[in-house]
Amino acid sequence: MTPLSCFQSQMPDARKLLLALAGAAALAAPGAAVAAPVATTATVKAPLKRPALPAATLQGCITTGPSRTAVFKGSMPGITNFNGRMEMRFDLYARTKAAPDWAEVEVDGFGEWDLSDPRVSGFIIKKRVSGLQGGYAYRAVVRFRWRNDAGKIVRTGRKVTVACKQPDTAPDLVVREPSIVAGPRNDVVIYQATVSNTGAGTAAPFDVVLAVNGVAQPAQRIGPLAPGVSAPVTFQAPRCEAGTIVRFTVDAKAEIPESNETNNALERRCAPAN
Repeated sequence: MTPLSCFQSQMPDARKLLLALAGAAALAAPGAAVAAPVATTATVKAPLKRPALPAATLQGCITTGPSRTAVFKGSMPGITNFNGRMEMRFDLYARTKAAPDWAEVEVDGFGEWDLSDPRVSGFIIKKRVSGLQGGYAYRAVVRFRWRNDAGKIVRTGRKVTVACKQPDTAPDLVVREPSIVAGPRNDVVIYQATVSNTGAGTAAPFDVVLAVNGVAQPAQRIGPLAPGVSAPVTFQAPRCEAGTIVRFTVDAKAEIPESNETNNALERRCAPAN
């Protein structure tokens, strides 16, 4: 058996994973199209009990079921002899293990200032965000402003909630251990690789495709593949030309929502024949 280890790896950059945390949270956009979270806003403009200090808290974090949800709460007290309005703004941020920097997510109801009625004793707002994605942690940055009746800002504040962490229950398919063995004829060889599911969920059946000399070979259908399970895949194809790229692609039709969509291909450069 002749390993393809002399091929040069050309794997995608995993840092691209974070964002399409995009608009309303196409939070994955990590390489995969994902449904955007849906935000609803509940506002209490005159609480019975005046908040002691500006505060931002995570009120709820649902991590199971069809609608993963986070509820964030902001509260701010009125100022003595203050006749103006209070203002509060929520911004949603998310991150993953692969992209640990917090990135802003655009969601309806966030990223804009909510105003209290004039001369109230306190201002409380709750924001609910549904449709959160597995493998992400979400938090809210809450900003506070007190504006007097002349429109001048007289005080500001900022608080950050703790994170709502959503467990990653999706599969993650990768290709490993490429190799080549002699075929039935001099111009035909057998390409082999191992497909592994390194994620937390079972992958339904999917296609694996091999491209040799720029030509895609007929797909191999494998699966389902449980978490931690590997399966061999074998192709009989023309011998690769020296210097060309041999490419294995799992989930070639993009049928499987994965926790990481950037690692589905393995490329090696064909070495000169001995």
